[in-house]
Amino acid sequence: MGVEVQRERPPRAALAWAERVLGGEVTRVRAFTGGMTSAVHQLSLRLADGRTRQAVLRRYVLSEVLDDVPDIVEREDVVLRLLDDVELPTPRLLGSDGLKRRAADGGPDVPALLMERLPGRPVWRPHEENWLRGLAEVLPVLHAVRAGGEAGAAGSSPGVDGARAGSAAAGSALPSPDGGGSPAGAWADGVAAFEAYEPERYEPPPWLRRPKLWERALELFQRPVGEPSVLIHRDYHPGNVLWRGGKVSGVVDWQSACAGPPSIDVGWCRLELLQECGFEPAMQFTALWEDLAGATYHPAAEVTLLVDKLGMTHDEPPPLPQVHEELLAKALAALG
Repeated sequence: MGVEVQRERPPRAALAWAERVLGGEVTRVRAFTGGMTSAVHQLSLRLADGRTRQAVLRRYVLSEVLDDVPDIVEREDVVLRLLDDVELPTPRLLGSDGLKRRAADGGPDVPALLMERLPGRPVWRPHEENWLRGLAEVLPVLHAVRAGGEAGAAGSSPGVDGARAGSAAAGSALPSPDGGGSPAGAWADGVAAFEAYEPERYEPPPWLRRPKLWERALELFQRPVGEPSVLIHRDYHPGNVLWRGGKVSGVVDWQSACAGPPSIDVGWCRLELLQECGFEPAMQFTALWEDLAGATYHPAAEVTLLVDKLGMTHDEPPPLPQVHEELLAKALAALG
């Protein structure tokens, strides 16, 4: 049901809202695939002067998503504005409406955002170091973003198209917990704080050989990671990274972004690579990030994210289940 709703053509109210915001007539609508929380469509418009324009319309059509995060549009709006002046290739916000107005009053049919259409497409080349390095280079740039859209010292990240690298990307260490990151209250209103997702089920997954690891992980998965709070994507993985000409041309899907520990972004991408590409690309990506950021991947993030990942499927073992179990055991041992 959810996928069908997400692929349906947006109703006239949504398209009329987009036309009013962008000042043109929608001539073509194409659904994007892969979205889990929203319906995403590419719009082609003909403007009054005869030029054409493309934009991306994201509509939150699933009631369970809005029940869980009623202000999800406002959160994404704030994050995209924070990123607007940072030379990281992110979608420019063109308009948003969290349904403060009803469709009859000129608003969309559901909470929605309009964004710039970025060039490029996701690619998967896990055995190419340039691809893994490009993924890793994005994160120090993002994690250098401070409140108000500021970044650390300017630099150039060679694998990111037009990106400005922060101080971490330039080779210095990430700020220490007592000396960097954004202090409490410094983030712009509307940027949520990171919270670990609760697992779907609390009993140990049946395929685990050592169920006591799961019990210990549940005791620790909400433990603070112990890193500075910076802007994180929260769903960073290759499917949300666009490429063009061998360089990263865009990072998309910012609805989960929040203020949190850098290792959360590293770990989520690391686990996606592990499950989709295998052990070696996942470890190489982690090592590349550690070298670029001058930081060490935190074992508390590993525990938090493994509980999240393994809790989602629970009964179904992931690819390389023994590797996942060993990673969990190693992280728990490091935490003591």
